Amino acid sequence: MKRAMLAKSAAVALAAMLAACTAIAQDAQPSKGPQPKQTASHPANSSDVEQGQQVFDRNCSRCHKTPEVIPPSISGTVALHMRIRAGLSEKDYKRLLALLSQ
Repeated sequence: MKRAMLAKSAAVALAAMLAACTAIAQDAQPSKGPQPKQTASHPANSSDVEQGQQVFDRNCSRCHKTPEVIPPSISGTVALHMRIRAGLSEKDYKRLLALLSQ
C-alpha cells in the first residue's frame, strides 16, 4: 500500500516537473499548437485568490503543498495540467489560475 502511494506521488511530481519543463522549453521556442488559456489579463483580486486557495485545498492539497511562487510563464500550464488531472470545472480552473498567477 505504501509503495503504491509512493509510486503515485512520484508520478504526480514527475508529471508536474515535466509540465514545467515543457512550458519553459515552449517559452524558448516559437509557439506550436494550442497553448493554455491565460484568462486573466488583469491582476487577480483577493476574492479570486481566496477562492483559488479553496479549490487548491479541495483538489490539490492531497498531493501538493501550496506553491510559494510559480513563474508567470508556467502558471497557465500548471493550472491546465491540474485541471485535467483533478477534473476541475472551467470556473475552478480560473480560480486556481488566479491563485497560481498572483
